[in-house]
Parts: sequence; structure tokens; C-alpha cells
Amino acid sequence: QEQLTSHGFLVFTLPEIATVMFNAGANWTQFAETEEGLAAFQSELTKLQIAQEDSFLRLCGVTEKPCVVICDRGLMDGKAYCTPKVWDIVQKKLWMNESRMLARYDAVAFMVTAADGAEEFYTKDNNAARRENPEEAVKVDRKLKDCWQQHRNLAVFDNTCTTFQSKVQSVVQFVLNQVAAANQPRKFYIQGDIEQCKRSFPKDVEFTEE
Repeated sequence: QEQLTSHGFLVFTLPEIATVMFNAGANWTQFAETEEGLAAFQSELTKLQIAQEDSFLRLCGVTEKPCVVICDRGLMDGKAYCTPKVWDIVQKKLWMNESRMLARYDAVAFMVTAADGAEEFYTKDNNAARRENPEEAVKVDRKLKDCWQQHRNLAVFDNTCTTFQSKVQSVVQFVLNQVAAANQPRKFYIQGDIEQCKRSFPKDVEFTEE
């Protein structure tokens, strides 16, 4: 956030909705005993996630500053905690499929759990919603990574770095590269009446005849 802010961006860092729900008293395990309960819990969690993301995206639209929205978790994460049947129910409840969920994010930076390759640094103390032991954490983490495999712009950051700080810096650089690429001018070839095109596009779009 600091580095992006120093480059003139307004940065929104959105909290993990599962933790918000857990802190409010809604524990996943309270609803996981039945398919109906799990589907209801995951559906409401996903609705909150969508509402949170959409609210901040609307804020981005009313400021003149360039904005970056960084989400702790994304919609596809829910799949890792559901059976295929329950996940199908969730999608139907939300009138949303996986393609639409993936398309909501310009890029995905997947940080592999410390339990996979740096077990000595794995802890549950920094996240009230984290309940897995190291073995369970690795299993869930790999399921989570599989959920994002179809994203067009996925980067995986494992624990081969010498320090956690270097791992974080790799993620920061990835985000900076994405933001830089998104702000590059783009050119499109249009065949047709250029004057008509000018009337159809925003005034800040430049046209060049060739």
C-alpha cells in the first residue's frame, strides 16, 4: 500500500470477509454439518464479499485519483471449502458462474501458505479464522490454488525465497507491474467512419487516421 500510495494511487485494502463473519459470531463449523447450512453460509459470505468489492469500486469511480483495490481473498476461494454439490448450489443462489467470478479480478497473487515449505513460520496467532494445523493448511492451500488455475493472470509465490520479506517484496513488485501495465496507452484499429466513432466514444479518446 505504501509503495502504491507513493506513486500517487489511492489504495483500498479490503479485509477477509470470513474473518469479519467469524468475529461477528458466525463460525463456518456451525453451518458445515449439512449441505443446506454450508450452502447458506457460503452464499451469504460471497454476497458480502461482492458487496464490499462493489462498494469500493464505486468509490473509485468518484475520485480523480487513480485507484487500486486489493482484496484479501476472492470469490473463488469459497470453492475450496465446499463439496461440488454445495458449490453448484452457491453459484445458482448467486446467479453467477466461475467465469464471472474470475473475471472480477485483473490479477491474482497467490501466496503459498508458510506451512508448505516454511513450516517453522506457520502460525494461527495472526488470524482468528485460521484453524488448520500445518498438514491441513497445506491441503486446503493446494485446493485454493487449484480454484484460481483458470485465471488469465495468476502468479504463485511459494516459499523458496530466503525471507518472508523478500516474498512480500516479490508480490509488491508483481502488483506494481500490473498497475503500470494497466496505465499504458492502448491502441485499437477501427474500420469505419471516424467521425461517427468520435461521437460514440468518450472525449478523452484520441483518434489517428492511417
